Amino acid sequence: MAHHTEYEVDREQLDRYLMDLDDQQNFATAIVGGISWAIVGASMWTMATVLTGTTASYMAIPLGFLVGHGIRLTGRGLRSRFSVLGVALVIVGCLVGHGMAATLLQVQMNRAELWSQLGAMFMNPLHIASRVGTYFHPIDLLFYGLAIYQGSCFSLKRIREEDLIRFVRPVRRASRI
Repeated sequence: MAHHTEYEVDREQLDRYLMDLDDQQNFATAIVGGISWAIVGASMWTMATVLTGTTASYMAIPLGFLVGHGIRLTGRGLRSRFSVLGVALVIVGCLVGHGMAATLLQVQMNRAELWSQLGAMFMNPLHIASRVGTYFHPIDLLFYGLAIYQGSCFSLKRIREEDLIRFVRPVRRASRI
């Protein structure tokens, strides 16, 4: 009689592990973390604009990375709502970052007052859209798309194979040949 090894999953321990992960999720802290990193990303975008003299739309990519990882680290989310939060905050971060970049360029070109322009931008969301539209280039859609993808994917906690393998155990059975 030959022996071969089969494996089975300890469902009770696996279910307990998954419930523990579910209990660790915190959507409120994910919101705070995501907003915080969106602000950092938009600020980096603004700094790139100052340094390059362009709207630096490529800065959407690190913004998406920061927002996604910020949500993952603070929220530890497994559910799709964390991914949706990542997308929403990346979109807002991109609009604010691009809007601030466009405002800075406008201020430099027209020698306008920076604080009044920034105040107008934040008091009227249509002002942001107008500024972004003025400095919009089709390549911006690529950068925004990559940022949104990162914000969506990186915002979810990953369950590693090493964490799951401990719930699998070998079962020896005799086979009839």
